[in-house]
Amino acid sequence: MKKLNVLMSLFLINISLAFASFENIIDASASPKDCYNILTTLQKTQTHEVAFLPVPEDYYNNGIKRPVNILVYFPHEITDKTTIFINGGPAASSHSSYFAFMNKDPEIAKNIIFFDQRGTGCSTAYPKYDSNKKMAALQNWGARSIAIDIQMIKNSVIGPNKKTNILGQSYGALVALKYASLFPESIKSLNVHGFSYMSDYSDFSNLRRYNEIIALDKFFEKYPATKESLIYICLIIHQKIHALSMFLG
Repeated sequence: MKKLNVLMSLFLINISLAFASFENIIDASASPKDCYNILTTLQKTQTHEVAFLPVPEDYYNNGIKRPVNILVYFPHEITDKTTIFINGGPAASSHSSYFAFMNKDPEIAKNIIFFDQRGTGCSTAYPKYDSNKKMAALQNWGARSIAIDIQMIKNSVIGPNKKTNILGQSYGALVALKYASLFPESIKSLNVHGFSYMSDYSDFSNLRRYNEIIALDKFFEKYPATKESLIYICLIIHQKIHALSMFLG
């Protein structure tokens, strides 16, 4: 496994947050309207501090590339209950999660650190390289880099010598487990939902198919009249696909 270079290791400890402003969303993934909405909402509700955290695009390259801005909104007061939430996706922002938490229990939401993962929301968008460079470049935008971003958020907001609570949902659970493998010393508690590691991918595929069959059985039990219609639709789709494949040779 590659090691973070010395400069980046120091950067993890000495990083400072920049005040959030609309200038930071010029290269954001989300539309200016979406970013304007979440930023103005946070400014009006005053539930969280808001900032953009500049991080390297590539943590393993000695030559620092263009900075990536990560939108972070965090509690006014950091306590033992403060939790870093990693939303699902991939490629989804944290905004819907923030509103869901606020609608469900504002007091819990006020203890959560939310952030837009690199490439999503109001954070810097995925790079627009040509096809020859894109796959290599996107290696810096996956779970490992997001996990290191989380460590930078933790060091900046909570403290470099402090531990934190981690909550990951769906794809965010995968990132949480990656974070645990990279920074076990930084974890106070770890909770994941909607994802688990399996030694054989076919186990996951079979489990998913099993759950789909159960869901279908429950649906047809509740709406028995739809079964015949759905079978007919599936038959038509199959015929169309077969005809298209014959046409394309």
